[in-house]
Amino acid sequence: MKNSNKTLIIFYLLITYVILQFLWWGYHISSLTEQLNDNEAYISRRLTMIAGEGTVFIIIICLGAFYVIRSYYKEINLAKKEKNFALSVTHELKTPIASSKLFAETMLQRNDLDQQQITTSLEKIIHEQNRLNDLVEKILLVSTIDEMIKDCLLYTSPSPRDGLLSRMPS
Repeated sequence: MKNSNKTLIIFYLLITYVILQFLWWGYHISSLTEQLNDNEAYISRRLTMIAGEGTVFIIIICLGAFYVIRSYYKEINLAKKEKNFALSVTHELKTPIASSKLFAETMLQRNDLDQQQITTSLEKIIHEQNRLNDLVEKILLVSTIDEMIKDCLLYTSPSPRDGLLSRMPS
């Protein structure tokens, strides 16, 4: 997170520098206009033009900075959500793996298990492996749907539902 704060600080400093340079440039142009010309009407028109252009420039810079900063924060939030999703998926995948491993290790280490206990343990291992398989299938389905939605947004067809439904895995 420290790196992202550095990026924002540098961005703010650059925007501030650009605006200050523009104001300094406007000041120098207006003072040069006053030095070179004695006509009050010309000076007034020229200063109004400089102030108008400066205002438009500053508004454009501020709007651009606003959209860049908003986009930056959206990316940060998206990265956090992706990290949380990855942590959640990892946890959900590790649970059935650990459970199956525990049942298998129990079966290997204990020689005194009767046939019923072995069958129960094997059924639990199969249950956990099926659960793991279901989780992986759901993750793959979400990934496929996400890609199809992105494709539909990139390549708009006459009816986006037709493209989405025809590409659904069977």
